[in-house]
Amino acid sequence: MDDKLINEDIKAMKYLFGYKPGRIISEQEEPETDRYMFFSNLEQIHRQMGILLEKDPEMISKILDNGHDWAQDHISTAKESIDQVFDFIMNEDFEMM
Repeated sequence: MDDKLINEDIKAMKYLFGYKPGRIISEQEEPETDRYMFFSNLEQIHRQMGILLEKDPEMISKILDNGHDWAQDHISTAKESIDQVFDFIMNEDFEMM
């Protein structure tokens, strides 16, 4: 899938829900939308996965082979959850909103 298309889809979703990137919400201040954390979490996942994907795959395989299968299990579980949300949102008709 084209990264540009994905980025444009994310930008459109952010616009629909009123998300403003980089905005820090203080404890006293209410977020502008109750979907603030949704987009904040998406950006965090995107950032962290980008960092992991830049690592040497052999080095990561050695770490996993050294008794850390739990990490692979967590990635598999997270992927299943993200797949469900992605499929749901991609199948929704945004014109209904």
